[in-house]
Amino acid sequence: ATEVVEFSKKGTVSNGKISFNPFNNPPMTSNPFTATNRLLPVEYPSTSSDQVIINITLPEGYVMENAPQQKSFLTPDKGLDGRLFTSYGDGKIQIQYQFNVNKISHPEKNYAALHDMYDLFMKFSNEQLVIKLPQVEKNDELPDSFKEQVVHTIPVEDIGVVVLDNKQIT
Repeated sequence: ATEVVEFSKKGTVSNGKISFNPFNNPPMTSNPFTATNRLLPVEYPSTSSDQVIINITLPEGYVMENAPQQKSFLTPDKGLDGRLFTSYGDGKIQIQYQFNVNKISHPEKNYAALHDMYDLFMKFSNEQLVIKLPQVEKNDELPDSFKEQVVHTIPVEDIGVVVLDNKQIT
C-alpha cells in the first residue's frame, strides 16, 4: 500500500538557520529492546518492510547545512536489514528510511545487533535537519543579536511522504 501525505512543518529558528524533524510521525520513537542481555530468542509476529520516502523543496535561497549520515545495516543472520539515505541537490532533499524484518525468529546471540540497529534507526528518525540562509549567516554587517532574533515563517513546501509497508511493492 502506498500513502502520500502533504504537510507543513514548523522549526526552530536561530542565527538564520531553521531546524526541524522531517518526519511528520517518526517511524521509530523508542527502542523496544531495553535489556542488556537476552536469554530467549526474539520473536516477531510476521516479516515486514517499512519504507518512508520524504521529498522536501527548500524555500528559495536556503541550503541544507547537515544531513543525517547514510548507512545500510544487516544483522549477522540477515534477519533485519535497513537503509538510511539522504540526498540533496537543486534545492531539494530526499530522505529514505527502510527497515525490514526478514525473519520471524532471531536467536538470543543476535540480541545486541537487534538492539543496536533499533537504536540507530530511532536516532535517525528523531534527528533534526538544519537548513540555512547563507546570506544571513555570512553577512558580517548584521549584528549577531539581529541574526538570533530573525524569526519569520517560510513554509517548507512540497513535503511528500510515501510509505510502503509490503516487500512486494516496488
